[in-house]
Order: sequence, then C-alpha cells, then structure tokens
Amino acid sequence: MHPKLAVNMIIVRRTHEDVLCKERILYIDTNTDTMYLIDIDMRLAFPYQRKVSDVLNELQCGICVVQDNDPKAIVISEADIPQLYKDKRDNAWGLIKAAVKDEPDIYIEDSRGKIIKILMKQNKISKVTLYKYFRKYWQRGKSPNSLLPNYQNCGVRERTLVGKKTGRPSRFREKIGDGANVTEEMKKIFRIAVARFYMNKTKNSLSYTYTQMLKEYFYDEETIPTLRQFRYWFNKEIKRKDKIIAREGKKKYNLGSRPVLSNSHEQLIGPGSVYQIDATIADVYIVSRYNRTQTIGRPTLYFVVDVFSRMITGVYVGLENPSWNAAMMALANAFSNKVEFCKQLGIDITEDMWNAQYLPDTIVADRGEMLSGFADTLANSLQIRVVNTPAYRPDLKGIVERTIRTVQELLKPFLAGYVHKDAGERGVTDYRKEAKLDLYQFTRMVIYAVLYLNNDKEMKKYPLSKEMIADGVEPLPRQIWEWGLQNRSGSLRACSEELVKLNLMPRGKATITFQGIIFKGKSYSCQEGIEEGWFERANKNSWREEVAYDPRNAKNIYLIRNNGRDFITCSLLPKEKEHFEMTFDEILHLNECLELNSQLRKNAQLQHKIDFFKRMEEIRDEAESESPKEKVKTKNIKAFRKVDKEKNREKEALHLNRQKTESEKKGGVLKADNVTSIKDETEVSVMDLIRSKQKENWSFD
Repeated sequence: MHPKLAVNMIIVRRTHEDVLCKERILYIDTNTDTMYLIDIDMRLAFPYQRKVSDVLNELQCGICVVQDNDPKAIVISEADIPQLYKDKRDNAWGLIKAAVKDEPDIYIEDSRGKIIKILMKQNKISKVTLYKYFRKYWQRGKSPNSLLPNYQNCGVRERTLVGKKTGRPSRFREKIGDGANVTEEMKKIFRIAVARFYMNKTKNSLSYTYTQMLKEYFYDEETIPTLRQFRYWFNKEIKRKDKIIAREGKKKYNLGSRPVLSNSHEQLIGPGSVYQIDATIADVYIVSRYNRTQTIGRPTLYFVVDVFSRMITGVYVGLENPSWNAAMMALANAFSNKVEFCKQLGIDITEDMWNAQYLPDTIVADRGEMLSGFADTLANSLQIRVVNTPAYRPDLKGIVERTIRTVQELLKPFLAGYVHKDAGERGVTDYRKEAKLDLYQFTRMVIYAVLYLNNDKEMKKYPLSKEMIADGVEPLPRQIWEWGLQNRSGSLRACSEELVKLNLMPRGKATITFQGIIFKGKSYSCQEGIEEGWFERANKNSWREEVAYDPRNAKNIYLIRNNGRDFITCSLLPKEKEHFEMTFDEILHLNECLELNSQLRKNAQLQHKIDFFKRMEEIRDEAESESPKEKVKTKNIKAFRKVDKEKNREKEALHLNRQKTESEKKGGVLKADNVTSIKDETEVSVMDLIRSKQKENWSFD
C-alpha cells in the first residue's frame, strides 16, 4: 500500500462535466497496480477499478485531492443507538458480513453476481435489498454502523413540552380534564419507580408498578400521568435486554434471548477442527436381553459430531449414566474404525460409508463429564483441546443437540415403549409396559439412523462455500467431510485404537510391593515385573507407578509407559479370583459393606472383650483369695508336681462305657481270625505294658 493512499480515504475530483465527485478507496493492491473505489454520493453506485499509479499521478498534478473529513462517517456511541436501529443494523450485517471480506472478488462484477445469487438463495432476500446494504457499507465507511437506518432524518426534533396538553384530546376531558404532558421531572420519577418496583426478581407487572408510583410520588398531585403515557415512555426508553437480565437473570437471557449473530461454522478450518459431544437419556424403555419380560429402564445416548461437516463421528448406546465412563466409550468409538464396530452389530458397511476414525483438534462438551481430571489426559497425551461450555448454555453446542433430537424424531415411529410428552399424567398408558426392544436391537436402529443422516439426509440450511459449490458438493455430511479431507484437512490426526483407549481410561497410582502391584486394595502382577525382579526389590523399598484402568472391569490394569505411548498389562493374582468378574465400583461397594459390618460388630465385640476381661479378673481374684499370706515355696517342685500329676491322671483318664449288643450278651460266636488275634494279644501281659509306659513318663519328669 502506498503511503499516500489508504483504504477508506476520500478523494475529491472534478469530472469533465465540472461536477464534484467524491470517491472512497475500498481496496488497494500495489502488486497488481489496481485499486477499487466507489462514488459516495451516487444513489446506484457500484465499485469500479482504477490503476494506483494513475490516481497517484492525479494527486501529484492536483487533478484530485484528499479530503480530510469524512462526510458519510457515522460516529455514535453504542449506548446512544436505539434498540430498533441495532436490530436492523445487526440483521443487515449478518447478511453481508462474510461476503464483504471476500476481497477483491466482491468488487468484480462477475464474481459479485455469483455471491449475490448464493446470498439470495440462502437467506430468501431480494437482490435490491442486498445491493442496498452493500452500497451503504461501502459508501459510508466500511463499518457495521454504516448499516444503521437513516431515521435521524425523519420526524421532528426532540422538544420540551410545556403549557397545554399535546396529543389527541380525551373524550372525557370535560369531566376528568385535559391531563398532563410528560416532563423531564416525571421521567425521572418514572425511572425511579421502574427501578424499585419492576426491574427485580419479583416480576411485578407494569400496571402494578404504575399504581405503586402514583401512591409513592403522585399521591397529592392534581395532574398525574396516565398508564398509557407511562407505558409509552417505558417501551421507548427501557431496553429489552436490560429488562430480561433484571427480571430473569443473565443466564436465561444468554440462553433464550440474546441475538445470534454468528454460527458454529465460523472460523473452522475443516473436518476435525471442532467436535461437539453430548448425551441424553433416550425416549424409549427397553427390556432385558436375558429376560424379555423385564424392563431395564431407558438407555443412555452419546453422540460426537464434527461441526464442519455435521458428520456423526462417534456414538454410544448403553446403560451407563451420563458420565466420563460413557463419554469415554463414545470418544473411543469416534477415534476408531467403524467397519468392525458395525460388524459386531450385524451391519455390513464399507469404510467410505463412515470414514471417521481420527483425533480432532478441539472437543466442546458439557461442564459435567469433561471437568473431571480424566479430561486432562486428552490434552496432555492426545493433544486434544477440551472446551467446557458454561452452565445453562446448551446453545453453545447446538449442532450435537440438534443431532440428538433428529435421531430420536427419526426413530420415534418405530419404537415400542416410546416415552411421549404426556408420560406420567393420570390415565396415560404406562410406556414401560409397552417395551419390546432390547439394548442390542435399539443400538442397531440408532446405527442405521446415523448411517442415513451421514450419507443420505440433505442439510437444507448448511452454508456451502463457493468452492464447495464449484466442486459440485451436495449438502450431505459424508460429501462435505470427504471434500474437507481433500481440501481443508490439517486438524485430523491418526492414532492406534489401543493407545486411544489407554489414554481415555481414568488414571490412578499403584504401589509396587513384595506382595504384588497393589491398586485399590487388590493385588496384581505382570510378566515384566517377575522377570525384572520388581517384587524382590520392593521388599526393601516400595514405589508408586501411574496406571490406567477401566472402572467396569477389575481384572486388568495397565502400567503407563513413555508418557502414555505404551503400556504393560497387569492381571489380578489368583488369590483375588473372587474379584475376577467384578467392577471397581462393585469391589468398592463390597469393601464398604465389609467395613460397615465391621463397624456394626464393633460394639458387640467390645462387649465380648469386656466380658472376657471380667472373667479373667474373677479367676485372678479367686486365686488371690485362696493363696496363703506367706510366700510360695520353691523346694521339692518335682515331688509336688508328681502328686498333682497323679491326681490329674485320675481325672483325665479315658473311660469307655459302650453298652453290649443282644448277641454279645447271649454269647455270640466269634470268627476264627478274631479268636486268633485275641489270643496273640494275651500272650503279653497288659499290665507289663502299662507299667513300662509309666516308667517312661516318670523318667521324663
């Protein structure tokens, strides 16, 4: 750009007809020696091209001059612009915002005509209106305020009303008088009354506010403003935005009343720039696959949608509540190949029918599941930026919200057990009893709906770019996705499914000990640890390692290696076999139950311990009461021990007292082998054996 020339500069020159012509510079390209200007006074002006060198020569020769002041510039404070003017300005700016940035094509007649046609088709607006907006923007300084209406030239100037009441006279003026003009003093009172009685959370009506104002400020006045005058002033001065924020709150204003001047598509590079993820509880009851007479409630739906193409890149249908566990499954699906996934559901597809298996640049999600520490791994290990929407602002991820509604509306006619809006009202059918689908069948229906939306459902309001139109791209998610991969790719990245799953799992700290790898109170081991002698080293000093785990399966955990780029699988030890099929939540619940039972038994155990101590003390006291006062003697220990032993043997001796059977009493016949054995035993004196045994015992003493 030449130092003497600048965009928006006003150049004044005289034409051959001696008419003063004022031109505004719209665009300068010194490389091609071209610039575009427009006559700021001509009613039907169009941009036209001139050479930069020619204009510079005219400036040097004095044929034209640069005008310092800008006669068309609009300099006004935003606070001073009436809301009606703002609405009209913002509407016009929203229509031409993208087109005016397409320089220099917008200044060239042929390309400008194509842009105008696209805008007319997308916005259902006439060519005349569009050209009016473009001229106002170019002629008045290339700023959004250039599009403000020219209402300042209409009507009469603001004036102070004094004396006789103006306006249409009342039909009852002979009885009630002419009324009063609204003065500046009255307006001050109006503002105070509105602030006190209307602009608050009590949500009082304007009529109530008017009555309170009369009671507080006009009680003894002869002339008072009418409700109509008060309402007219209110509608003219109080902004709708201020009213909603004061009475409803800023969150509700942002959600339902704020102006929508942009959309999710702006500032996107291509596929994968931004994914949106959201969940809902499906509007259908399903039955158990293992007992079809039993309903198991409503499943959870998660969808991951690419904002650029509207392609559904990931889905989860299951029984997990909306949480990180369910979001993890949806994201894992979004980052993995869909051919095998569909095959598991009995659906055969080719890769090009759902070619979404890449990592995005950014994920937009609710504050709930993504605010957990698990989401940090997405940023640190997978280089995915996570953006959490503020509370009460589902509109900030409106594309995935709309996708969820579309899928449910699409499936509604085919779902037995669908939950209609009248659910729960008296006399309405209990939709739970109408359930017919199980989780597997419902998941198949959802996947078919996703394939239909991705491949065949036309998006009528999708803003196709001129490049897409030139390449014959139809407004279908699959075609836009594929076009973006070829022409706008740069955000999508590939990653192995195992590493994706590893980095989506929650993390924790495990302790390496001589008893194994301890995590959440359970013992694990791995082949690498055994071969490298971890557990022998841990006998002296234990240490901690970061692990990833699936909360739904306690059988395995995974030691993290190389900053999440590799892992070692660890399995439960055989001594923990009762926990092989349990989740970590179930193990936690089991431990809590055991702890609760222990706490419940604690009082009883304490009472038993007290009873034990009491009995011990009774025996001790009994022994002390029976003991003589003199000291215990220590002589002849063996002799006294022998006496006590003999007495104890008489008490400890075993006696058999079996009753004889009837045959034995009658002298029954014994078998020959029994007779022989008895005879052999009697050959040795039984008393001799007893005496020898006693000698052994005594000699031991």
